[in-house]
Amino acid sequence: MTDKGSNKIAWIEAGFQMLSEGGIDSVRVDRISKKIGLTRGSFYWHFKNRAELLDAMLELWHQKSTNDIIDLIEQEKTNPNNQLSALLNLTTKDTDAKYGGKFTEMAIRIWSKSSPKAADIVKQIDLERVKFVNKLLNEMNVEPALASFLAEIIYNAYIGMASRDLSEEEVTRISKIAGTYIEDQIAQAKL
Repeated sequence: MTDKGSNKIAWIEAGFQMLSEGGIDSVRVDRISKKIGLTRGSFYWHFKNRAELLDAMLELWHQKSTNDIIDLIEQEKTNPNNQLSALLNLTTKDTDAKYGGKFTEMAIRIWSKSSPKAADIVKQIDLERVKFVNKLLNEMNVEPALASFLAEIIYNAYIGMASRDLSEEEVTRISKIAGTYIEDQIAQAKL
């Protein structure tokens, strides 16, 4: 007997893969059905319609790409410097292929240009992520105005890296350079 819950996740994961490969217009029930070998009936067992699938994708992306990462970093009972370093290392790794791989973030941002619901989620996630980075910088005793500025720089650098087709080596190199810059800015601010 097939686990119905795992089928629901299979539809969502395949939705992310289709989104990452071909944009929001490629996220179609019939195409996903062929990709994962499940019937349209299975789809309608889990979702009323395509819009409900898209909502589930946004909800899962919010959870996995933001809430789960923040929770994981906050569980690390180390100093905020180490937490920020762990955050940068974790977020610059490729997204799991079952969730569409490294272009999922950008595909969702492109989708948000044509969907008010996706735009609202992207805006909320951006605010949460910047707020968390700002919190870590504040815990590092960075002056509030500089912390706010650096949080924006760090986050926008992350988004920029997510939008490019960089190798793992290039991401690692850029991350190290960015980390050194941030450490220098913090050290100079404390002088």
